[in-house]
Order: sequence, then structure tokens, then C-alpha cells
Amino acid sequence: MRIIVDAMGGDNAPKEIINGILSAVSKTDDTFIVVGNKSDVLRYIKDHSAINKQIEIVHTEQIIAMDDDPLTAIQKKKDSSMVVALKLLADGKGDALVSAGNTGALFSGATLIVKRTTGIKRAAIGTLLPGAKPCLLLDAGANVSVTEEYLEQFALIGSSYVFRVEIFSIEAVRITTAASVAVAKALNCGAKIKWVNDLYLDGKKICGILTESVKSAEYNYIMIGVGINLTTIDFPDDIRHKAGAIGVALDKDKTIAAICDNLSRIADAPFATDYLEYYRKNMMGIGETITYSEKGQERTAKIEGINDLGALLIIEGDEKKCLCSGEITITSIATDSR
Repeated sequence: MRIIVDAMGGDNAPKEIINGILSAVSKTDDTFIVVGNKSDVLRYIKDHSAINKQIEIVHTEQIIAMDDDPLTAIQKKKDSSMVVALKLLADGKGDALVSAGNTGALFSGATLIVKRTTGIKRAAIGTLLPGAKPCLLLDAGANVSVTEEYLEQFALIGSSYVFRVEIFSIEAVRITTAASVAVAKALNCGAKIKWVNDLYLDGKKICGILTESVKSAEYNYIMIGVGINLTTIDFPDDIRHKAGAIGVALDKDKTIAAICDNLSRIADAPFATDYLEYYRKNMMGIGETITYSEKGQERTAKIEGINDLGALLIIEGDEKKCLCSGEITITSIATDSR
């Protein structure tokens, strides 16, 4: 990541800010764009070898003081460390900004310079409240008066922040499971689900679903690809026995809309497990023997079901195992009801 830091804002700045940056440099490969008076910044960086490797310095002449009027400071002090840092973030020069300076000025500057996410009418200050499970409080003092709409948007902002990290670990498996349910419900044709992401009708595959996660300094998202065969029945000989079609020319736009709506309903309730009940009820192969490959080796086991994360539960000999998406490929199910 490229982290922009307002070096001149806050108590005991820039000394304590630089100390924090140097501590982070020793623990991470991230790049820090330090914004402030260059001579003051260099005074506290004893090892200059870090500069140009993980530390970049952007020189500014002005400082927004803690007792400055927030809006006036943002408008008048164009060459302050905070304003320049905000402009760097707005221009895409970094992935995040850290400032210990004037909170009101930072809030005003973020709103005016970086701007709000599309659809969000009021920005908010978030504070993590300590506890066994830390709680994110929004808003923590930025707005004097709020409406019901603003409160709902604060909740959306908070949930995006809190659940963002988890989506690329355990939740990635669950999303694939959820996508299968979303498609099956939209098609409403009696299709069965073959773990983890194929739909079968009358023993033949009619739909394949692929989820791919992408995580980098610039992007964090999961792509879901859905391929559905509606009416094609003329297949090559090598797949004729296992490829099928719904047999009905569905309205494509309405079907896509229904899939998106179903998936959105699941995503809007991240702790609900209703879709898992649907998945289990319509899952094919439970109790049947499967052959699967794992790390290049062929194995056989019996399907027991799925857990609450969407992982496949199997019994191999006397051992119960849990298989996650991406680790294995099921090559066959020993039953005519495929």
C-alpha cells in the first residue's frame, strides 16, 4: 500500500509522527508518502537509507493548527501538510491517508477535496470501541443533526469497513455457495447443486459458476461468472452424456435481475444462514461416494454435507474432513442421479 501521512498535524508533530512511520517501516513493505516541511521531517529520520525505498517526502510550507477554524484553514492554507495530503489522496497518489491533526479540518477537507462516495450524503467519523469484539461507532461527533437516511448510510459505511477484510478469506467460500443458491432460485426449474458451484437438471449440468477474488493495492473485489445453458441441446459426443439444458427460453434480462437480487439479499444479511438451508436441501450426492483429486492424488470419500462456511464435509475411511473451494476438484459422483 501507499500510505499518505500528514507529518505536521497533531501533538508533538512531526517528531512523534515520524517515530510512528519509522516503526511501521520496520514491520511492513508499505510505502509512506510523508507530507510536511522537509527539513523538519529529516531532522527525525536518522537512517536516510529508508528514504526513496519506503519513504517519500512531499515538502509543504504551511501547518493547520489545532485551534484553526476548520473550513477557513482548508480554504486558506492551500500549502498546508493536511490539504496537500488530501489532494494527493484525491488524485490517486495513495491508498489511504493518516492524520493526527485538526479533526474538524480533516473532516471538512475530506468532504470538499476527496469527496464522498457516490450515494452517501453525509460523511461520518468512525471510532473503534474496545471490547471482546470491537465495535465501530458511526458517527462519533462530526454531525450535529442527522436524519434516518443518514443513520442508515452510516450503517452501510460501517459494515463495509468492518467486513471488508474477511471477504477474502473465509467469506470467499461462502460467496461461491451463495451464488449457487441465487442462480438456482432465479431459474426455479428444480435444479440440484453439485458442490460447490454447478447446477444439474435431470442428471445433466445446465449451469457453471466461477468466483475469482482479486486483491491488490488498488483493488479488492470478487468477480462472479455465471454460464447457463437455456435451450442448446446439440452437444459434442464427448460431453453429450453430461451436458444439459433448461429447455425453456427464459427472459434473459429478468433472469439476470433475479440472480442479482437474490445475491444482494444474501449479501445484505451476512450472518443469515437461510441460503445454506436451501443449499443443503437441494444439494446432490449426500451419502454418495465421490472421487476427487487433491494435490494431484485421486481419493474416494462419502459426502456428508456442507458446513456453515460452505465447505464440503466428507468421510474418508474413519476420518471426517473439510474441503474448501479451490483445494479440490470432484471428478465423479457414484450415482445415476447426477
